[in-house]
Amino acid sequence: MADQFLEEAWKANPVKATSLGIHKYDSELGDFNEEAVYDRLGSLKGYGRRLKTQIEQADLAADEIIDYRLLKNGIDEEILNLEVIRDWERNPGFYLAKLHRATS
Repeated sequence: MADQFLEEAWKANPVKATSLGIHKYDSELGDFNEEAVYDRLGSLKGYGRRLKTQIEQADLAADEIIDYRLLKNGIDEEILNLEVIRDWERNPGFYLAKLHRATS
């Protein structure tokens, strides 16, 4: 699940992927139109549900619990940014920052 989540995350935010050393999406900036954002939100919420229903934390080793929490927090953070903060909709500087990071 984590590998699939990361691949989708890098595809959804290729500038961030590049900054992390993932060069598969170097030629892309990401799609932040309303439809793409809502598609991403649906995917994130699906991952959150799967995480809660398919993985029993009590069965995890200590290092797996850390991975679980990192994945859960990453999902929750992205949902917060897209659904509540909504920089993609409210802040024109959001797009300028993406362009700046893509060319730095």
